[in-house]
Amino acid sequence: MTGVEDVQLDLRQEGESSDYKSALSSVIISTDEEESDRRQMQNSWLKRLRSNWQAVLIGILVVLFCSLTAVYIAQIYDLQRLTAESQLMEETTTLLKIQNNQLQAENQHQLSILSTDKMAFVWKFCNETTLQCARCEPGWVVHDSRCFFLSPETFNWERARSKCIAMGADMAVVLNAEDQEFLTNLTFDFHQQHPNVSFHSAWIGLQDIVQEGKYQWVDGRSIDKDVFYWMPQEPNNAIPAWDKVQEGQDCVAIVPPKHRGQANWLYTWDDIVCVGSRNFICETMAFT
Repeated sequence: MTGVEDVQLDLRQEGESSDYKSALSSVIISTDEEESDRRQMQNSWLKRLRSNWQAVLIGILVVLFCSLTAVYIAQIYDLQRLTAESQLMEETTTLLKIQNNQLQAENQHQLSILSTDKMAFVWKFCNETTLQCARCEPGWVVHDSRCFFLSPETFNWERARSKCIAMGADMAVVLNAEDQEFLTNLTFDFHQQHPNVSFHSAWIGLQDIVQEGKYQWVDGRSIDKDVFYWMPQEPNNAIPAWDKVQEGQDCVAIVPPKHRGQANWLYTWDDIVCVGSRNFICETMAFT
């Protein structure tokens, strides 16, 4: 081989070596780039994984916190409810004790009243056997929230009034037409039911003892101009022959009519000598 060929061969070999080195360098560079890309991808994936785990962890912590908070709130609510129920039970127990004490006190008070003379007034209105009570004592008749009693006994007017007062009452007063009708019927019925009794009339609480012609009721009222029921030609203040002091007729009684419902049958008042002996009518308030 000639020197020229050797030189050419060397140059060719150097060129191939340079190409190889260049190719090798390219391969190395390419491999480094791929490794770099792979590492970047790994780092990116790790970052995403780390981010996802952080999100999951945060979610778990939030759920756990919410659960614990809910349990805590429920416990607080239960505690408050139990406290309120306990307080309510205490208040109810206290109220029941108070009511029970009051009931016992009332029962003791009622028993004490029943065992004393205070009930004597009430028992007058009641049947001790049946324990049924009326608004008036036995023998009295109720009318317009008042009780009336026509006595079978006879006394003069003053004595008759004393008898009424002794019974906790006073002599009957006529306030209106209904009262007059009731009292007239009372005297009429008494006369019909006792035909063998000498019954002339019944005293009521009206008189002009203080001043002749000025009639007043026992409660101090004067006769109402629209409420008077004198019999014909009464009052006449007639003076009987036996009246030596001439006191006249100063007290008023109801003379029962011969027939109920006859003309002017309610006009039954008659002025009579107060010392005369008559039946009498008392009145008092009805028991409520």
